[in-house]
Amino acid sequence: RKPSDRDQTICAEWPIWSVAKGTTKLHYPEREVLLILQGEAVLRTAGKEVKVTAGELVIISAGSQCEWDVKEAMMAHFNLGD
Repeated sequence: RKPSDRDQTICAEWPIWSVAKGTTKLHYPEREVLLILQGEAVLRTAGKEVKVTAGELVIISAGSQCEWDVKEAMMAHFNLGD
């Protein structure tokens, strides 16, 4: 989803995650929120496929198994837990 101005201010304080082009599978034991800063990927989880690009806020539920098909190297602010 598109983040609000408040979301962007909060996310700016979070650490940065980066990932190169390619495919990677990740398990999320905790809820994770990401604000995509740059890049593009297709995120596959629970039979769903979603394209994510710079400027989007992504929320991944605790316990999710996800495959990131990174089309363009990505950077994102991230936060774990509630």
